[in-house]
Amino acid sequence: MPRGLCCWAPRRCFVEYLLALVTLALGLAVGYLIARGGVQRLQAEAARLAAEREAARQQLEELRGARKQEEDAFGNLARRVLAESTETFLQQAAEKLGAVKNETAAELEQRKQAIEALVAPLRENLGKLEQRAQEMEQARQHAYGALLAEVRGLGQATQSLQSAHQSLATALRGSSQARGRWGEITLRRIAELAGMTAHIDFAEQQSAGEGRPDMVVRLPGGGAIPVDSKVPLAGYLDAVASVDPAERERHLKRHAADLRQHVLALARREYAEAVDGHYDFTVLFLPGEPFLAAAFEQNPELQVEALDKRVLIATPVTLVALLRTVGIYWQQHNVAADAQKAWEAAREFHKRVAAFSGHLGNMGKGLDRALRSYNEAVGSFERSVLPQGRRLEQLGAVRGNREIEALEALDQAPRAIAPEAEESEGPTPSGS
Repeated sequence: MPRGLCCWAPRRCFVEYLLALVTLALGLAVGYLIARGGVQRLQAEAARLAAEREAARQQLEELRGARKQEEDAFGNLARRVLAESTETFLQQAAEKLGAVKNETAAELEQRKQAIEALVAPLRENLGKLEQRAQEMEQARQHAYGALLAEVRGLGQATQSLQSAHQSLATALRGSSQARGRWGEITLRRIAELAGMTAHIDFAEQQSAGEGRPDMVVRLPGGGAIPVDSKVPLAGYLDAVASVDPAERERHLKRHAADLRQHVLALARREYAEAVDGHYDFTVLFLPGEPFLAAAFEQNPELQVEALDKRVLIATPVTLVALLRTVGIYWQQHNVAADAQKAWEAAREFHKRVAAFSGHLGNMGKGLDRALRSYNEAVGSFERSVLPQGRRLEQLGAVRGNREIEALEALDQAPRAIAPEAEESEGPTPSGS
């Protein structure tokens, strides 16, 4: 190898090493500069982050303080709102319930007075009705019990009348006015004996004529029984005074014929205007049993013929029996009238009970309205107030206060009156 080439080679190598060192130094310098700038940026970023962290911490402390203040303020506000809401609701509920209570109390008082006004007369009427029923039963028993004793007394009355007939026969022979007076007195005594004077009209002898009966027996329902006592007794009295049997027989036949003619005359006579009512038959009164017995001996068919003519021949005994029968008819009529009054009282009782049930139904409606108002207030409380109160309790805003109690609704309504049938007049009891 040439020497010059060899000498150039070490020098070239040195230059290369030197360039490498310079390049390395430049690289290190540039790296240092770059690293130094990165560190400064990191330090600045770290300082900025530290400042932001400090600011965030301070802001967090401020937020915590504000939150505590807001929680305290919210708790106070919630407690005040809850207290005010509860107080307002309770006040409104108390006012509404008080108004309903006052209204219900006033209505109940009115219903009570109305019911008392209805029940008092009903109680009195029921007492009177029961007393009247007992009196009617006692009167019925007394009437039927006394009837037997009075019938037994008819025999004694008959004997008394027969003895009176014997003593009066002579006096009656000579005076028709005396005979008429005797018949009138006998009719009055029989009417008194039968206890029928209240239902009998008498015609005085001066006013009695052909068109007016001596006595009119009034029947229930407007009916009447005319009684005629103007009987011809001359034939019988002549027969009693006669000593000759044949002559006595002739007078008795005349007596029977006169009695038959009087029956026919009564059958033709109209008493409609005189008795002031309808009548089915006329009573021909003989003031003694012997008068009729003597006529029947001569004419046994006389009573049958008289009945065909709507004339009843009666003696004191049969007239008393007839008047007693009419008296029983009057008693039955009075019983029917009392039954009618009892029916009317029962009808009035039914009417007042219907009114009472109406008032009671209105009272139930008032109680039902009060119950509905109470339930509506409870529903409003459960919907509007109770959920908010429960929420406040859950948030702890009302610690130390008594919990709000739930109100129970009332579901038991007043019992309605269920009538068994519609109010009706009902059948009228039978009677005269």
